Amino acid sequence: MTIAIPSIWLFFCVSLAVILFTTLVMNIQEKYFFTKDVVLRKFSIKDLEFASTSTEVANIIQGMYLLPTERSTKAIKAFRLHMMVDFMFMIAVYMGIFLLCMKAADKMTSLLGEYFFSLLAWGQLVAWICDLFENRYLLNQLSADAKPATEEGHIFFQRVVAVKWILTLLGSVCALAAFFYFWVTGLYSVESLTYLLVIFIEIIIFVMAGKMISRKLGKSING
Repeated sequence: MTIAIPSIWLFFCVSLAVILFTTLVMNIQEKYFFTKDVVLRKFSIKDLEFASTSTEVANIIQGMYLLPTERSTKAIKAFRLHMMVDFMFMIAVYMGIFLLCMKAADKMTSLLGEYFFSLLAWGQLVAWICDLFENRYLLNQLSADAKPATEEGHIFFQRVVAVKWILTLLGSVCALAAFFYFWVTGLYSVESLTYLLVIFIEIIIFVMAGKMISRKLGKSING
């Protein structure tokens, strides 16, 4: 079902601003992600999402509690804050993809194209539910005695993560490809060019802020 949303590009620019801000915050927190898994090493959320075995998630989380007290406290606090900020990121990113897909559906001249992009748009609701489950699971695991998942539980977790990424990537890639087609064929409004400039400025500010913060934090975190 296609929904006609007024000022859709304005809402997308707001969503993008939230996406970029929360991404910046989460990237900063991820710099504190260290664990003692035989040796001291860094890890990322992707290591947890795509853990190859049912014990890997528990080992990484337990390892944060095995670090020296100060580093352990920072790692655990950063992990928890990352997860909390991710809830805000979720709303913005899935709403942003939803808006793009709905806009693409609205511009389609065929019923098949309209239904396809409408389906991708509503699929972001499923992706959001999967992401909520993922975050809830990881937060529940955050303890010194984190228990490994059962083999069945781990397989289910992997499938949830896979569904989330497939729906997210499919929606965003297809929508961007559609808008590239609209751009090449001239099927766009002059008004949308203003929002394209806003999007470009938002991304530039985010990249510059990220580089400045990384330089300041790099030595203090790894030192």
